Amino acid sequence: MDRVWKWIAGTIVGLALLLAIAITYDEALFLEVMHTGSVKARKLSSIMPVMVYRNLTDDDLKAMFAFLRTVKPVKHRVDNSASPTACRVCGLKHGGGEQN
Repeated sequence: MDRVWKWIAGTIVGLALLLAIAITYDEALFLEVMHTGSVKARKLSSIMPVMVYRNLTDDDLKAMFAFLRTVKPVKHRVDNSASPTACRVCGLKHGGGEQN
């Protein structure tokens, strides 16, 4: 289990942070991504349960999008290009951990 969590924290979170900076989702893009499992030409990670969201109605996805827009961003620095250091936020070691 620890190995799986390190994979998620090290790879997926870091990638998610990079994508969050590079892509701003509007409602139309969010609906497209949730229905297709792809952001433009890139497929989502297999950890994203697209098969669950794919068949939701547009109204359900719009409600999810509206809710997600109300959630404040997490202040948790992750830098996969830096050496792992202890993080006070998550209790793991990852690049940029000492900056949290």
